[in-house]
Amino acid sequence: MHSFVPVLLSALLLFPACATSSAPTDATPPPSPAATAPEATTPPDQAALAADPNACPLGKSDTWNACVGKLVDIRGQAPKFVNQHPVLAPLSPPGGDQPTIHQSYLETSEGNQIIVLSRQDVKCSGAMRVKGNLRAIDLGGPDRTKESYRGWAIDDATIVCE
Repeated sequence: MHSFVPVLLSALLLFPACATSSAPTDATPPPSPAATAPEATTPPDQAALAADPNACPLGKSDTWNACVGKLVDIRGQAPKFVNQHPVLAPLSPPGGDQPTIHQSYLETSEGNQIIVLSRQDVKCSGAMRVKGNLRAIDLGGPDRTKESYRGWAIDDATIVCE
């Protein structure tokens, strides 16, 4: 029985919304997760994105397919550790005339890691904001194998550490 205690505590830390609340039952319900998601842009940013016909406001990651190929603005964190991802940044020979593209990563509040490709060599250690063009990555392959990578990348990104 004692071996379940760390697992239960970990689950409560990871999923605090599952814990019981001491709030009265007639309390106003909290806003929906989509309305409070850190990925969602702030109103001034939504106005700027709305002015661009190629822009797309992001919500939860299960709705991102509609934004592929469009300008997005997303907030998240620099990951504490980086999962396995394909290398998408082209290698430029030293002294070549091609611009160097840097590959970094952003982690969303859902725990998803996004590949960020930018001409900036920015290393954030905490909160960050990324603007760029969303791309879906699907390497195919059988599910749950190394050949089955599916994820997201943001091309031509502008990165701001917050």
